[in-house]
Amino acid sequence: MTTVTMDDRPVTVPDGATVLTAARQLGIAIPTLCHRDGLEPQTACMACVVRIAGWDRLVPACAITCTEGMVIASETDEAVGAARRRAVELLLGDHLGDCDAPCQLADPLGRHIPRMIRHVAAGDIAAAAATLAAGADGGLPAPDEVDTDRPETACRRGRHDAPVAIGELMHYVVRAAQQRGIAPAPRPAPRRRSVCVHMGRLDADEMAVLLAQANPAGRVVASRAEGYTDAEACAEAARCLHCDCRAAATCALREAAETVGATVPRGAGERRRLEIDAEHPAVIHEPGKCIACGLCVQITAARGEPVGMAFVGRGFGVRVRPAMGRSLAEALTVSTDACVDACPTGALAWR
Repeated sequence: MTTVTMDDRPVTVPDGATVLTAARQLGIAIPTLCHRDGLEPQTACMACVVRIAGWDRLVPACAITCTEGMVIASETDEAVGAARRRAVELLLGDHLGDCDAPCQLADPLGRHIPRMIRHVAAGDIAAAAATLAAGADGGLPAPDEVDTDRPETACRRGRHDAPVAIGELMHYVVRAAQQRGIAPAPRPAPRRRSVCVHMGRLDADEMAVLLAQANPAGRVVASRAEGYTDAEACAEAARCLHCDCRAAATCALREAAETVGATVPRGAGERRRLEIDAEHPAVIHEPGKCIACGLCVQITAARGEPVGMAFVGRGFGVRVRPAMGRSLAEALTVSTDACVDACPTGALAWR
């Protein structure tokens, strides 16, 4: 066993344990983005740096082995905190995606409008009603209480042809829930996160990337005075670009940013271009969200993938893509679950 001191607290860990292990044993939360238990340390994100007495530089906690008598500063060192913020802000500045969709940000209650729309498309009225009821004191609002203007005005699809009929879909959900006797219980409003990355305005080619995942038809007009039929609501819901992040609730980058007090850099230079690889039957790959943590590269190699994932390019432009120019479906076969679960940003996410 090895005893070290971290933030003025002694801790004894098994021989060969890392500084990160010691921190966890003490209950010290050190952010990690490229670390996964059981895999080799990547030291790519540098979000877990600490100071070790007698060393001339800050070092990643995930890769340094504890030695007897080591004195470590983590939460007590201002320079460590500043270095972690810089590391995370560099990643945020190169991260392309909307944490929350424009319609969600415009909604007064911050409800997950894209999720409601997905439930409508799937015919799950109960789940759609529960999403719409979030944050409303009385549960599901009455049809005349639905705020339809702001989310719809913010819809990104409106920059192409016509916005998704969010207001009409909300009215449809309320009516359908009432007709089916569905009365979701009131729930707290979704927590508004302090860190939110925005793609901003997309050009025509990037908009085409989003449109390729949606119903290309124009806005559906209700055939009856009371509003959409089930089929019409489903067709209109399919027009949604789903420009929210599929992993917003579990994004480790967003969590690390909030932990270290990082902010999204403004005017940090030319951003990445939007890419979406939807060729895999179960997984969406968005290279713009990748922080090159290398976890999927290790996992596919460990699982014996014939193709797997690999680092492509050099320097700041390095990206992780299917190896040898092959398809994502060829790269992820037996390791799909593990790679999606390990991805810290939603660059690999379930459809």
